[in-house]
Amino acid sequence: MSQRSKEVISNDIYKGSVDPGAGYTKEQIRSDLQAGGMIAGSYWKGVLQSFDPNSVLEESKWEMGFVRSDEAQLFITHRKSSRPAQLKLFNETGVWRVGLVESFWTRR
Repeated sequence: MSQRSKEVISNDIYKGSVDPGAGYTKEQIRSDLQAGGMIAGSYWKGVLQSFDPNSVLEESKWEMGFVRSDEAQLFITHRKSSRPAQLKLFNETGVWRVGLVESFWTRR
């Protein structure tokens, strides 16, 4: 996941906690997400309640969009859709990362 996505997701988890500051710190949340700990498990379990990865992996057509040295784009069209989703990828220190926030979160 892109660095921006990691930051936004960890901040969203922190803001969504019942009493920010009394439970986990932002750094503890970031570390847990990085390590795949309990907070990460709860977060991704919640995501999977409203998102079926098989719809993307098995029921969709993938096409390359543009590719630059620092950014790329994939178009993913579900078999029941007439319009593709645009997935943004970012080259961060030589590693391609998915921009979940950059692709799917609404602008704030």
